[in-house]
Amino acid sequence: ASRDGHIYVAAWGEGIFEIDPQTRRVRAVPMPGAAEARNVSVLATHDGDPWYASAAGLMRLDRAGHRMVFVDGVPRQFILALAFDHSGFWIAWANALEHYRYASGRAVSDRVVAVPPEWQSRDILGMRADRTDGLWLIATQGLTRFDPATGEFTRFGPQDGLFGGEFNNDHTAILANGMIYGATKGGVVGFSPERLAARARPAVAPTVFLSAASVRRHGVTRALPIADGQPLSLGWRDRDLRVVARASSYVNPAGNRFRFRLDGFDADWVDVGPHGEREFAGLGAGDYTLRVMAAAPGGEWGALASPLRIHVDAPPWERWWAWLAYAAVAVGLAATVSLAWRRRVSQRHRVQLAEQQRHLAEQANAAKTQFLATLSHEIRTPMTGVIGMAELLLTTPLRPDQSDYAHALQRSGTMLLKLLNDALDLARIEAGRFELEPAPFDPRQLLDDVARLTAGQARGKGIAFALEIAPDLPVSLLGDALRIEQILLNLATNAVKFTERGQVTLGAQRTGDGVMFSVADTGPGIPEASQSRLFQRFEQDDSPQRRAGSGLGLAICRELVTLMGGSIELESRLAQGSVFRVRLPLRGLSASVSNTVVPTASQRVLHVLLVEDDVTVAAVIRGLLERLGHTLTYVTNGLGALVALDGEPFDLVLLDLDLPGVDGFQLARMIRQREGGSEHMPIVAITARSGGDEELRSREAGMDHFLRKPLSGEQLARALDVAVAAAAQVA
Repeated sequence: ASRDGHIYVAAWGEGIFEIDPQTRRVRAVPMPGAAEARNVSVLATHDGDPWYASAAGLMRLDRAGHRMVFVDGVPRQFILALAFDHSGFWIAWANALEHYRYASGRAVSDRVVAVPPEWQSRDILGMRADRTDGLWLIATQGLTRFDPATGEFTRFGPQDGLFGGEFNNDHTAILANGMIYGATKGGVVGFSPERLAARARPAVAPTVFLSAASVRRHGVTRALPIADGQPLSLGWRDRDLRVVARASSYVNPAGNRFRFRLDGFDADWVDVGPHGEREFAGLGAGDYTLRVMAAAPGGEWGALASPLRIHVDAPPWERWWAWLAYAAVAVGLAATVSLAWRRRVSQRHRVQLAEQQRHLAEQANAAKTQFLATLSHEIRTPMTGVIGMAELLLTTPLRPDQSDYAHALQRSGTMLLKLLNDALDLARIEAGRFELEPAPFDPRQLLDDVARLTAGQARGKGIAFALEIAPDLPVSLLGDALRIEQILLNLATNAVKFTERGQVTLGAQRTGDGVMFSVADTGPGIPEASQSRLFQRFEQDDSPQRRAGSGLGLAICRELVTLMGGSIELESRLAQGSVFRVRLPLRGLSASVSNTVVPTASQRVLHVLLVEDDVTVAAVIRGLLERLGHTLTYVTNGLGALVALDGEPFDLVLLDLDLPGVDGFQLARMIRQREGGSEHMPIVAITARSGGDEELRSREAGMDHFLRKPLSGEQLARALDVAVAAAAQVA
């Protein structure tokens, strides 16, 4: 925050922005035109004004002109870090530290310090000057202090009590008492610069000695005598042996470190920190040797001159005659319980094996589902570029062979996307995470869409495609239209693919408990022996005409129909074609209800704001929108969108959900908060996610419509119409 109460923030590649906390107005602060000036290194406040270090040099706010200006006297080159002291400021360059005095708007260099060779391998995040003008360098590799008086660099780490010394950003704070706090990988760490700088580091090893030993005997803690070379003897009832060690280093006793090793009990050295105490609660009978080492902060390890020997008596039940009795009893019982024990172990192993196999299967299934969801998200974005660019290419003048190439590219991309969707749907169904989304829809419009998508493929093969809709089919039905269209499109494309002559017929009629959809073809038919296997995963007809595809399409259809509470049937004979019938219990809606869910299309030219971080996807959407006659403004992040909305009016926002920084959900809520209750701008969500709750979350965030990548020009036009109509109803 600055002295005028405004907040200044910097974004990489965007520059610096001023935020008014009262009005929430965001505006960009003008700065010099060099592109590298927007690559921020440091944004700091000094004397109430923002200072800005970047790849182009050092700038400060000129309040008279309300713009960022370069600081005279400072070279215009990349700055690693910036820190202010009592006489001016320090700048960290790539190979040096340089101090400047600042007065009357001009900086004068008065000192240049060459840095050590290892500087080149350190990732400098920021700098801080303490109350004595000592300079502290914050890096991912730890903490370094530069003393301006002596010119020395000193590194600090865990040996100085600085736990978690790997810093992960330049966000530090200095309090009035001089304490400095910063964020490390292990959490927030604070240190006193004066005390840390003055700490000595003894290099000699301290003398280690035992100061006390005690044991709990008959419920009372008793001290044990300690003498050099004399062992400790413990009874079999003694408990909780406690040994205290001390080191002859008093520079920083709190920073001393101790470690113990009890031969015969410990596998390795045990660090106990600065306390120098250890308690042994469960020593068994036998002989032990205790070794102790200690070290001062930054110093060498010193060892106990004479290790302490310890003897623990065995209890009566562990002596030789007791063991003889145990052996006799054991031999007598072994014969009795051996067979029963073996049976029990065998049964338990079988149960554990079955449980382990079930657990591994669940883990593998969850991993497969997560992998497919991630793969779907990563593939949908480049597929938007492939399919969208092919669609745009087809709108340009092409030679016949070029047009064939573009159509082949579009068909291949669509087929790849279909295979991806089928695999993802199966994985979600197996994991029990598949949910239907019922909503009112027009069945005639759905059938028209399927026919339009399939008729072109049929014409390309020289066969007819017919649409037969019963007159009594309801005007509106309640169901998951997207999944019903997926089923019919899968059946229709299969019918066209395997039919060489004649026609394919898509039909729908009303039944007593719902609707029956049918897809009939005049193809070669399917042998009766193969019909029962077609709806299984990865299964196909063995005939040469049908040895193509993934074998997932009909399996997906069966799973979806089952989830909807319906059934799917096949009737086929060789050389007489095939008929697939899908019966779904869909409830019809009244005409008044259907009218409320069908949006009115908007035919006017729209000024659209596109917020998308992928340049290829943005290019596709720009081409599709301009082909539809709309105008477009394009930004890559949420901050740029807020600035654009302040600068000019828009009719609609196309918003990607996965944005850097502020994501699409947060940005939609911010836009709705800025609108108040007087207006409602249509917002359409665009995402490459699949199979989650992103559509519901986008609705809750205030968005009017939802699109998944990749998208076509027709889908985009329909989404614009729906969003504009929905916004008009809200307004």
